[in-house]
Amino acid sequence: MKLSLQSTVLLCLALVADATISSSGTRQLAGLSPEEIAAQDPSNVDGEDEEQRQVPAVLELVVNALGGQDALMDVSLVEYLASGATFVAYEGATPESLVNVSTYDRFLQFSDLLEENLRVRVEETIQPLFETFRFFPPANTTRTAHGDGGIGPVGVLEGSYLFAANGTMPTASAVALIRQTYLFNPHVFLKSVLLGSANLLEVDDDTFVYDDFISPITFTIDTDTGFIDSLTLTESNDLLGDVTVTIAYSNWSLVTDTGLVFPAFVQQTVNEFVFWQEERYFVQSYNNDNTDIKLDELFELPPGTNSTVDFDSYEYGLTSHHLEAVWFMTGFYSFPFNPTIGDPVEIIPNQVYVIPSFETAQSVVVYFNNGTSAILIEAPSSAQHGATLVNLVQEELAPLPGSTVLTHLIQSHHHIDHSSAVREVMGETMGNAELIVGHGVEEWWRTDVFDAPSTLLPDAWAYSNLTGDDAMIFSVQDAGANVLVNETDLKVFVASVPAEHAEDMVVTLIETPQGLYVYVADLYNAGIGFTVALGGPQEFFDFLRSINVIDDACQSDFPLFFIGAHGLPTLSLEDALEEFSTLGVDVGC
Repeated sequence: MKLSLQSTVLLCLALVADATISSSGTRQLAGLSPEEIAAQDPSNVDGEDEEQRQVPAVLELVVNALGGQDALMDVSLVEYLASGATFVAYEGATPESLVNVSTYDRFLQFSDLLEENLRVRVEETIQPLFETFRFFPPANTTRTAHGDGGIGPVGVLEGSYLFAANGTMPTASAVALIRQTYLFNPHVFLKSVLLGSANLLEVDDDTFVYDDFISPITFTIDTDTGFIDSLTLTESNDLLGDVTVTIAYSNWSLVTDTGLVFPAFVQQTVNEFVFWQEERYFVQSYNNDNTDIKLDELFELPPGTNSTVDFDSYEYGLTSHHLEAVWFMTGFYSFPFNPTIGDPVEIIPNQVYVIPSFETAQSVVVYFNNGTSAILIEAPSSAQHGATLVNLVQEELAPLPGSTVLTHLIQSHHHIDHSSAVREVMGETMGNAELIVGHGVEEWWRTDVFDAPSTLLPDAWAYSNLTGDDAMIFSVQDAGANVLVNETDLKVFVASVPAEHAEDMVVTLIETPQGLYVYVADLYNAGIGFTVALGGPQEFFDFLRSINVIDDACQSDFPLFFIGAHGLPTLSLEDALEEFSTLGVDVGC
C-alpha cells in the first residue's frame, strides 16, 4: 500500500484516537480487549482486574528490562558514543557481493522520545572506503534533524562529505536519520506505546507487533532477560521492491544514570545482507531533574535552513530509510523521486540522443527501423525516473510519437544506482522489451528482481502482474560483436567487459557516419576529472584494444567518442587522453 504524507498523518491521528489511556496517562493496549490481553498474559491466571492492566506481560517484561516505566516516561535526552561500519549490497563485483562503504566514529544525541517529534544531532568523523573514495581523508560533519514537530521533517549538514554538500539536507535524508535513530533505539517505540501515540497489533509470549506507518514491526524478545533480540519490518528497495530489514541488538550492558539500559552492539541487515554495524561504548540519558541542558539550543537549526518539505522525498525516507542512510555514508544524497534530467543532447538528429542526469547515471536513446523502434541504454535511479525515460523515448524525443516502440533496454551492470528503474521500464513495456545484461546475472535478474514483490512503492512491473518467467532477458557472453542493429548508417552492438568494479559490465558501441560512440559506465567517467572504479580506465582501454577500436598507441582510424554514464554527454578520444595525462592515469598508451 502506498502511503501519502496526508494518509500517514491521518493514520497517526487514528492510532492516537484508538488508544485507551489510563488515569495515570499511560497506555492500555488498544486494539485488544481485556479478555484477549488476559488470554495472552500467562501471569493473569483468572483474568481479574483486566480493565486496570496497562500492558501485556511480554511488554511489561521489556519495559522493566530496559529501565522501567518511570525512567522511560521521564527521559528527555539520550546521548552516546559509538564506532561503526556501513555496507551496501548490489554495488560490488557480483550481485552477491557486499561492499564496505565507510567506517565512522560518532557522538549522537536525541530527544523527545516520540517518533513524530524526535530530534537528532550527530557529530561524526567518517572515513569513506568505497572504491577510489578510500583515498580521501576522513570528513568531520554534524547533522541535525527534526521530526514532524511543527517545522519538519528537516535536517542540516554542517561540513560537507564528498558529494553531500553543506547546508539543508534533502527531506529523505533528514527522515532517514530520524528513522534510523528510533530503529536503533527501541526505547522510542516503547515510550510511544506507553503514551498512547502508537498501537500494538499482536502480542505473544516472546513477540509483539508494533503498528508502524510503513509496515508492522515485529519485536522478538529474550524472555529470560526481557531484552529485545531484534525487530523486523518491510521496507522498499529501489532495485528489488519489498525487502526485509532486521535490526539485531546484543550485549544490553550500557546503563545510564537514570537507569535506562542500552545495547552495546546494533546490527542492521537487509535481506540478510549486513548494511550497518554499530558498537557503543558510552551511553547517558537525562531527565528534567538531572540536567540543565537547553534542548532547543542544542538542536537549533542554523539560520537560513530551508524547512520546505518534499512530500515524495519524505515518503521515500520512511519507506527506504536503509538505502537513504547508507547513501549518505557513501558520500551522496540520493534524489530518486526528483532526479534532475537535463535537456537531451542530440548526437545524430532523430536517431541518437544523450539524456543527462545530474544526480544519477545518464542514459542514451537510439532510434532505428525508420524511427519505429528504440533502444534505451541505462535505467537508473527509481521507478519515477524510469517512467520519465519511457515517456521521453516513446513520445517527446520519438521521430514518430505514439508509434515508436521501445524494443531493447541495455543495462550496463547490476549496480543499484544504475539499474533501479529497470522494473519500471520493463513494466511500462508490459514485458515486450528485451533486457540486455552482462554475463552470469540472467538468473539473478529473473528471480531476485523480476519475481520480487513491490507493495510499499509499487512500480509498473508490480502493476503488470508479470513474473520473472515473462521477462525477455539476453545475456551478453563475450567481448565479441553482439549485434542489435545492423543498418546502412547505424550499427549498435554490445560487448561483455568483465571488470573488478562489476563482473557483468556491458559496453555499448554505436557506429554512425559521424564516428563511433561508446557508452561506458563507471570504468571511465568521461570529462569530470574523477573515476570511481579502481583500475577502470585501464580495463576499458584494454577492451578497446582487444576489439581493434584503438591501436597500441591509443589511436583510432575513425572519430571516437565516449559517453560516460557519469560524465559529459560526449568526450572525444583526444580529450580523454588529455584528461588521463592531467590525472596521471596510465591507460597503456
